[in-house]
Amino acid sequence: KNQKEQRTETKSNRRSEQQQKKGRGVSKVKVAVYVIIIAFVVQLGLALNDLNGFTFSVAPVELECKKISTGIHGGSEDLVYDADTGLALISSCYHILNPENTKIPHERGILSFPLRDSNFTHYPTTATLLKIENLPDSTTFNCPHDIHLHTITTSSKTIRKFLYVVNHEEDVQTHSILKFEWLYTQNTLVFLHRFHNPQFFVSPNDVIVLEANSEDSSSDILLFTNDHGSRFGGFLAKIEAFLRLRLGNIVLHSNGNYRTVSQGYFISNGLALHRFNSSIFYMAETGAQKIHSFHWFKNGSNSVQIEKTS
Repeated sequence: KNQKEQRTETKSNRRSEQQQKKGRGVSKVKVAVYVIIIAFVVQLGLALNDLNGFTFSVAPVELECKKISTGIHGGSEDLVYDADTGLALISSCYHILNPENTKIPHERGILSFPLRDSNFTHYPTTATLLKIENLPDSTTFNCPHDIHLHTITTSSKTIRKFLYVVNHEEDVQTHSILKFEWLYTQNTLVFLHRFHNPQFFVSPNDVIVLEANSEDSSSDILLFTNDHGSRFGGFLAKIEAFLRLRLGNIVLHSNGNYRTVSQGYFISNGLALHRFNSSIFYMAETGAQKIHSFHWFKNGSNSVQIEKTS
């Protein structure tokens, strides 16, 4: 009987020791999990202080600067230069901050700015807000982002200039690309067409035009980037940037249809056509600090094909 009691007591002690060891192990795991969660939350909080979830410094460039003192009251987003007219077009959509750090709404739109006067004797400092004509009531020209200028010469030798504008509309969750004809002698943009598809316009950033049709805008061939896979400026976009998810892409519009032609980028940003070869274009992947090159062409069925070359 005594031996049986001793064996029972020994087993009980062993179980107690095992439970204590197990308890200490579980406690250590809990502490480790808590530490990881706290570290993640702290880093996430720091990251979300910045719109894109990361920052880095660049060395300043010392250049002579002539400030545009009149016309741009908020801030500029993008700029294109037209060599034919000597004018630069500037998109502006941001609010400005007063000394109390509160937002003051200002007139947003596209501005025209002469880089030099006609005699090349001095540099102007005044930008002019362009008039917008024929814009439908259902379309809000709320926040013009990146812009692209495309010039064509018609069969009658008439030169026409078209401006394509990435537009974040009133609710900032609806996005589009607006096509205007630029009447540069009248400081006017005449609305022609709205490119829009909720499935593909997720977080559009930049646009380039491969081919434009002066009569039928729906047949224009253009490319635009979505810098994130989540909605523009939203919380999920910040999480996406913090986790360095490669959800950016490039979308093609051709003959009224949209399709994703390249994807898997960490913040796919600006687009640019090659200066001398319009079948080559480039895309800046900001998050990865890379520039990619592409070649586009039409196959036998006249369908647009995109090939990544580097």
